[in-house]
Amino acid sequence: MRWPAEWEPQEALWVGFPGDPAEWPVALADAQREVAALAVFLASGDDAARITLVCRTAGDARIAA
Repeated sequence: MRWPAEWEPQEALWVGFPGDPAEWPVALADAQREVAALAVFLASGDDAARITLVCRTAGDARIAA
């Protein structure tokens, strides 16, 4: 298997969704909004990729949705 370079066309992207309060003691909700906005941006446009937000918990997945 070969992983494409970041500048090459890609069929899909996995993006980690912030959810651990220990890693984000301040501004967790802000970080979640930013990552969600990034996912929306990456999924739009002519060369849009399939985006998978990787979430720590089902609760985080509901927030991401």
